[in-house]
Amino acid sequence: MPTAPPHVNPRVAVLSILGFWSFYFVVNTLRMALAMSGNQLEMMGRRAVIVLAGIALTMML
Repeated sequence: MPTAPPHVNPRVAVLSILGFWSFYFVVNTLRMALAMSGNQLEMMGRRAVIVLAGIALTMML
């Protein structure tokens, strides 16, 4: 029995992806700040690269 593929408004999909990865960035940044880890400015750059890669991979799905 063929079924139609689910349709989602592209704007909702993009905003959901950006919201998820923004939340991930904030939570990990706060967690490391509370743990008083060193080199937070350097790690924020690395964390941003991971978030951008995650956004790109999620968009490809």
